[in-house]
Amino acid sequence: MSGCSAIQSTVYREISSDAQGQFSFSGLSSGRGSLIVSAPGYQDHRQTRELTVPLPGPGSASPLEAIRGAFAEHYRRMFGHVHPTLAVQLITCRLVATSPARAVPNRLATARDGAAGTGERPVFFESAGGFVTTAVFDRYRLAPGTAFEGPAVVEERESTAVVPPGATVRVDDELNLMIRLGSSG
Repeated sequence: MSGCSAIQSTVYREISSDAQGQFSFSGLSSGRGSLIVSAPGYQDHRQTRELTVPLPGPGSASPLEAIRGAFAEHYRRMFGHVHPTLAVQLITCRLVATSPARAVPNRLATARDGAAGTGERPVFFESAGGFVTTAVFDRYRLAPGTAFEGPAVVEERESTAVVPPGATVRVDDELNLMIRLGSSG
């Protein structure tokens, strides 16, 4: 029984330490989270069905008996009975670590200095029947509240937004492009 207690304490300590490390890495104080250790891999050695059973925390007076009791209770709820001499195998341990949600502050979006328009280029629009002279904008220089009509091309490193003729664009407070397609888009 002391061997089982030592193994249980070691498992609990190791996975709890990993969770506390994740709390710390995420900028959360370790005292604000909760840890629930369970064993989703307990099974009767004669069956392949596994039951998830919460484990008692470290320092339990009789961890082996507490584990057997928790397994027996779960087994009874699942199957309606339990065998008094049931042999149990621990297959897996799992830790669920939770923390209260933190408020994520929205940062005030700002555009880079300089003119947003960088020129024009011909762009093919099937709805317009061919190439159309199209305004080109630098996405990083579009300020909140900026609005314009298509056709337009909005360029940035990660992507390019093509705004068809008849569509309108508005840059919201968080620098998202809000594009409303018109009847010719």
